[in-house]
Amino acid sequence: MTPLIESYLALAEEDLAVARKVLDAFPRHAAYAVQQSAEKLVKAVLSAEGIPVPAQHHLGALAQLLPADHVWRAEFAGLDGLSSYATTIRYPLPGGRMPKNPDPRELKEQLRVVASLIDDVRDWCRERN
Repeated sequence: MTPLIESYLALAEEDLAVARKVLDAFPRHAAYAVQQSAEKLVKAVLSAEGIPVPAQHHLGALAQLLPADHVWRAEFAGLDGLSSYATTIRYPLPGGRMPKNPDPRELKEQLRVVASLIDDVRDWCRERN
């Protein structure tokens, strides 16, 4: 694996560790960390495929950069619901209101799903490179 791919995967793991630590006290920050972890997994796969990685946070758009029959495309596209955690929930809403916290049960499930992908993505990247 290239240093870039290794870095994406290591940072994805760190993001999940942060999410676990702050989940109960700061769910918005945990949600952001989960989204960031998923984004880095997608970018690791894009890098492994030699596809240029744009400065983009929308997981669905990133997944669309993979070939239509790619083994990870549908899985990553299914994570697009996390995309709003990259920006929307981290800033005041129009009118200055605070954004709602993510549902804790839903967030824990999303964290579990992203965590379950890390080893599989790492193994796949090792096989590719």
